[in-house]
This record gives sequence, structure tokens and C-alpha cells, in this order.
Amino acid sequence: MKEIMREEIIQEAKKNKVVERNIPHDLITTDILTRLPVKCLLKFKCVSKEWNSTISSAQFAKLHLRSSISNPYAPPRSTCIIQSLDGLFTLNYEDCDNDGSIVSRGDGDYAPVNDTGNRRNLVFNDFRIWDHWAHIVGSCDGLVCLNLDIDFFYIWNPSIRKWRETEGPFRFYSKFWEFNYIWGFGHVSSIDDYKIVEAIGDVLSDKLMAYVFTLKTRAWRRIGVLEGVVCRPTKGVLVNETLHWAMTLPTPKEDWRIVAFDLVEETFHEIPHPKLGDRSKPFFLSCMGGCLSLYWENNDKIEEIWMLKQYGDWDSWMKRYQWKGNVDLYEKSNRAQFFGFTRTGKFLMHRHGEKLLLVDPNQIPFEFFKISECAVELDAASYTESLISPFSTAETP
Repeated sequence: MKEIMREEIIQEAKKNKVVERNIPHDLITTDILTRLPVKCLLKFKCVSKEWNSTISSAQFAKLHLRSSISNPYAPPRSTCIIQSLDGLFTLNYEDCDNDGSIVSRGDGDYAPVNDTGNRRNLVFNDFRIWDHWAHIVGSCDGLVCLNLDIDFFYIWNPSIRKWRETEGPFRFYSKFWEFNYIWGFGHVSSIDDYKIVEAIGDVLSDKLMAYVFTLKTRAWRRIGVLEGVVCRPTKGVLVNETLHWAMTLPTPKEDWRIVAFDLVEETFHEIPHPKLGDRSKPFFLSCMGGCLSLYWENNDKIEEIWMLKQYGDWDSWMKRYQWKGNVDLYEKSNRAQFFGFTRTGKFLMHRHGEKLLLVDPNQIPFEFFKISECAVELDAASYTESLISPFSTAETP
């Protein structure tokens, strides 16, 4: 089948070779190829040596990524990557909204959505993911950072099927500790480098030893100790080249805060969150539409989503959505993540660790459509297909 497809592409290219000779290659690269999806570009690498060289270059990968992000006519990047006992897969929830499978919910229950045609199974490193204690650390520019068994981190591009491995800084300590941890993954544009952040501490301590890994140097550096806060195991939310976690003070009455790590300056600091009233109740952070977002349930069991409309302007926190909850956030440890929007304004909700729901906030009351459910906990992160390689430009995989 692949040979037939390759032959069809070559034949089509031969038919248009006269046209191609009259069009400058730079114009084809910048104005045509950069607008195409990754799947098509990978097929077009077999058209000619020149096209293969162009599409495989790090320069073109960055150009294509910038074009796909800035193009106002590009489809919404409504894709997430999900880890479960079934393995790893991507899910396009924009297609779930468009394929006609959504129906109105009945009698307060979640309406099912058939996601079979909108998910793509991924193969990572040719081993079974369920044999390992695996988590998604973060996703940025088409690169997904995975942690396996605490000991190892992997930076992986599922689209081009390239990955690289690094040992974590706590490889040996993790065998003996009961520990809490935070971690995250992101990009620093000024130096064009990707970083992993990990901080681990004893479960009874309010101190976390923090390390950072940079992709270009392939080395971990200790950056200090984060003191005076208690964390829950979680990945950082990336906004504005800064990772964010919800943490609490080590006091009898919990006092929840937002702790941020600036990937550029490599420093921890606290940022203000909206005035929620009861600071002893936990909240959960996400990124929605490029904005730092906060989810919590108030004392009246009203669930709320707040969005920071302008990063750095801490007065721009705005309550975007609210609805009557049916699960106690505190007692049930009702963890939740939220993702970007579809064209019709629906957004994806990852709730209870085991449900993926498409939420329609345009209906009163809100409508919830079940996309996927698993008997065990799911892990999910926003994902964008790209050609970015996990290998630096100075190295050859």
C-alpha cells in the first residue's frame, strides 16, 4: 500500500514538473509547503531529494510550526495526547464535535460520543506502556515529554517517530523514598532550547530539591530548593514560557497558592490568583485558549473556571464559566484539566482522572458529552503535530 501511494505521488510530481521548474523553490517552501499538515509533508519527502532535504531540515520545521500557529485560517489545534493502560493515543476533539455523533444528554447523565474514528494509536519505543509507571510531563511544539518509572525521561515527537532518553536526576533516590514531586516541560524561544524541570521532596517535608535539564546540553543542573510549600504530584501548566503549579502552605488550614517557574530566568515565584473566598479549598490549573485557567468548586458546590486574560496583569482574572456541581471537589479529590476550544465553542474536560468530556457552555444548563472513559486513571495534555526534532540542530539522530 505504501509503495502504491509513493508511486502515485511521484507520478503526480512528474506531471507537474514543468510547472515546478517555473516556480522558485523558496516560494514553494515558504508559501505552499508550510501550509500543509505534517502527515502530507511526510509523504511528500519521497517526491525528490530536494523536497526530502527541505522537509527534513530543522529550519523548515521551525518555519512550518510558526506558520501553523500564526495562520488564522488553520483549523483549531484541538488535539490532545492521552496515556492510559491501553497505551498512548491522540484524540482530535474538534472532529468529535463535527462528526455528527454528539447527541443531547438525557436525564442528567453524560451522553456518549463515538471517538473511534477520531483517535490515533501511537507506538512509543516498541515497548508496552502499561509495563511501566508512566506519566506525561508536558507537551510543547509537537514534542511530548514522558516520564517512566521516575528514573527516565523521554522527549518524543510522535509525528516523525523520533525520541531521545535521559536519566532523571533522582534515579537512585526514588527507589527508597516516599516522595512528592512536580515536573514540567517547555520551550525558551530566546535560546531556542527545550527544558525539563523536576523537583522532588520527602512526602512529609515542605522542601523540594529542584533540577532543570536542557535539551541542547543534555545535562541536569541543580537550581536550588523550593521551600515553604506542599505540592501534590502534578505536571506544570505552560503559559508564557513559565510553568505553573497549585501548591499549599504547610499549615493546619491549607492556603492554596500558584507557584510559577520562569524557564528563562530559572527562578520560582508566586503569582496572584483570583479572590476565591475560601483559600483552604484546592484549585486546579490548566491552559485554555493560550490563557492560564483555574478551576475550583466553591462552598455552594458551584464549579467555576477563571481565566487570566492578560498574562502579567493579575487584575485580568475573569470568571468565564460556572455551573452547579454534583461531585464534592475536596472530598472526592476531583482533579480536572481543561483544554482548548472547538469552532463551536465547546471545550475538552479531563475529569476524575478517568473521564474525557466535551463540554458545551452555550447551553443552559451546560451539556457534557462523554468522549472516553477508563476504569483506571488517564493522563492527558494538549498536543500539536509538528516536524520539530528532539535532537538539537548540532546533532544527527
